[in-house]
Amino acid sequence: MVVPTINQQHPHKSYHIHHGTSISKPLPPEPFRNESSFVLAGDVSTEDGESAPIRQSASSSYPLLSPPKKIPNPYGWMRDDTRTNETVLNHLHAENEYGEQMTSHLKDLRKEIYEEILSSTQETDYITPSLKTSISGESSYWYYGKWEEGESYLRYYRAPAKEDEIYLPPVNEDWNHHKKTNCNNNETSLPPLLPSEELYLDVPTLAREKKYFALGSIAVSPDQKYVAYSSDEKGGETCSLYVKNIKSGKVYTLYHEHNTTELLECNGSVYWSEQSDALFYITFDNAHRPYKLFRRKIFNSNGQWIDNKSVKDELLIEEKDELFNVLISKTFDSRYLIVQSSSKETSECNYLDLWPEDESKSNKLVCIAKRQVGVVYRVTHCQGWWLVQSNIGTPNVSLKACRVGEVGMDKWKDVVTANDQTKVFDGSHKRSIDGVTIFNPLASSSTTSLAYAVVYGREEGMPRIWILELNEESETITNENTSPLVVSKMTRLQFDEDAYDVG
Repeated sequence: MVVPTINQQHPHKSYHIHHGTSISKPLPPEPFRNESSFVLAGDVSTEDGESAPIRQSASSSYPLLSPPKKIPNPYGWMRDDTRTNETVLNHLHAENEYGEQMTSHLKDLRKEIYEEILSSTQETDYITPSLKTSISGESSYWYYGKWEEGESYLRYYRAPAKEDEIYLPPVNEDWNHHKKTNCNNNETSLPPLLPSEELYLDVPTLAREKKYFALGSIAVSPDQKYVAYSSDEKGGETCSLYVKNIKSGKVYTLYHEHNTTELLECNGSVYWSEQSDALFYITFDNAHRPYKLFRRKIFNSNGQWIDNKSVKDELLIEEKDELFNVLISKTFDSRYLIVQSSSKETSECNYLDLWPEDESKSNKLVCIAKRQVGVVYRVTHCQGWWLVQSNIGTPNVSLKACRVGEVGMDKWKDVVTANDQTKVFDGSHKRSIDGVTIFNPLASSSTTSLAYAVVYGREEGMPRIWILELNEESETITNENTSPLVVSKMTRLQFDEDAYDVG
């Protein structure tokens, strides 16, 4: 018979003993229950008499509990947003150790599966370069990223484009074959993909020697002199913001307003103003809900960095309904900043004109349509029109349009074909939309089309991609519910392969 033993480091762990065998099995660490801990639910008032945040939709018809009710919260002690509580950390370490012990027999299998996946993965690869021209038109670059074998993160590069170059030049076919020699840890061993290649953000170096690192997003300034990026270095899905001077390599850190010690915390999304002097970002509330959109001017009129003691954040929107989150994006042509407030079943879109003819309107958000319970919508800009994708009155997402500046869902009109005025996407079960991307014709193009739309969606359950040619034809439209923005030609992409992935 085997004598029971106790793990001295973790006394709470014991071992099951079976007669006639020496099989042992550790018990999982059990967190203690604080039976006196609770949270209040209902109409809660703070000490200063003001109402505390209410976790209930503003449209709810149910009254709040009054007086509030105590809800047991025995494991509330485990929440530690600072990630510094030793009691919590010790418990997590004990859980990790238990997990390692219970799965130790799978070590060889894990290695085998990992190597099998790795063998079918092209580790050294690159993202197809995309052309970006500065807002002044003085400089153009091809932007792309490269993965290198053994690295977990992308490196971001750019290469100068020739004057009037609009198509990607031939890439160096040996970019991943010949290795440089005598490379230090901050340098890639790969030859350039395009001539005069420049590394502007080295993420593997940023992540090196950090216990955790996740890149949030990156954004190159419209004048192409700076790159803003966000990163999460704690694993709490909260990001810090940085701005790097691409030429000099100097990195600026963003702190809380009038504070030089606490890093600015945001949800990771970051966008530039068109003047390359300000950033847009979103902050969290106490429940980790993205709810406030700010604009911070970081460079003065002389192009100098504004000291944090002098910086002033400008609040553009605050979402007070706790069922809604705030998200931001830029239209494909960079003309508008889209601000979307959305819950699981309802959404509302506002926009900010980043190229206003009237500077007095540069701070004004415009609502496209007020939220309506059960109606979800998103918008795509197309040459002075909003292409609206919404489920209003339909089981699936339909395609409608309204002019920029028009407000309200009653302004949304169906997008139809030019020849027979048939709805292109009517929101029926047969066909739905997942997304729309607009491409404007080149100035040198001979096409008469206003714009081209790439539509991603499904037809009879299968993923599809359609190409739409869009035009304005006010004279031929007779139905008041039909938009003058019509589809003159619609083509669904076809593939010869028996099996393929669409996306």
